[in-house]
Amino acid sequence: MKKEVSLPDILVPLFNQVFDIPQNVTADNIEAIFEHGRLRLILPLDESSDMPVKRIYIRES
Repeated sequence: MKKEVSLPDILVPLFNQVFDIPQNVTADNIEAIFEHGRLRLILPLDESSDMPVKRIYIRES
């Protein structure tokens, strides 16, 4: 007797990341783009904020 087994077309591991948004970010205009397996977040800064800006570089592994 044959058994038919079906698997999902794509097996994707779940990923969850949570972080706090600084006060100098305009939360209403945040954008997230998922493309080519990468998630890109755009966090627009509030122009009237006096908080210093820090740039963080992410290396590829």
